[in-house]
Amino acid sequence: MSVPKVECAGVPLSAISMEQAQELAQRSIADRVPCLFSTGNAYTIMMAQSNQTLMAHYHQADAVLPDGMIPVWLTKLLPRSVPDKIAGPVFFQEFVRRAPERGHRIFLLGSSEAVLSRMCERMHAMAPGVEIVGTLSPPFADQFSDAQSEIMLSAVESANPDALFVGLQAPKQESWLSEHHDRLTVPFRMGVGAAFDFTAGNKRQAPHWVSKLGLEWFVRWVDEPRRLTGRYLKSFGIFGVFVWHHGLEVLRIKRQNS
Repeated sequence: MSVPKVECAGVPLSAISMEQAQELAQRSIADRVPCLFSTGNAYTIMMAQSNQTLMAHYHQADAVLPDGMIPVWLTKLLPRSVPDKIAGPVFFQEFVRRAPERGHRIFLLGSSEAVLSRMCERMHAMAPGVEIVGTLSPPFADQFSDAQSEIMLSAVESANPDALFVGLQAPKQESWLSEHHDRLTVPFRMGVGAAFDFTAGNKRQAPHWVSKLGLEWFVRWVDEPRRLTGRYLKSFGIFGVFVWHHGLEVLRIKRQNS
């Protein structure tokens, strides 16, 4: 699938709108063609600088949605930029709302049984008639064994969904999806991380206007300062990495425009 992309510190972000992203997912399901979506924000882009598996995943993905305003703003300094932020949870929830009309069958992999149960309740409320053909809470592990992955793969395959959404922490979900990309038979597959907790109502989701201002991180930090402080401090490193990758290009553009 041909998707316009803009490189941000080595990560190919997709230069598409929310509507185009939804249609790309729809087309992959209609054509029964494997399609891998991912998301990239300041934190995961920084993580990819030292994690070859994650970087390889980003280059394998058919689309990497810009899940944060910092990468969006940085690409505005380049000749081509991404049009806007497409948050993974927002993409997921919009996909769910469209699923009943389109007849899309969904499988959820990740989190706990309690979160999955609450999540399904809220999905049925936001999209009456949505067909959730399976859920699975995998065992807690830094890396799944072959036997554990086989159980997960068999559960997805037997449910025969149109879309698989994986809610594990980065980079575990990205690594698992890439490792089993050829084995998976579901057309559309995507790691959506915190979308499970947001949809279940376990975590507060920032209002749209807050997200547009680039302040979604602050809402999350207020709720989880201990867990997120270190993560956000690491995320600021993206500015230095961006200059390393694109500094000369940005200077050349500024000279041409002066």
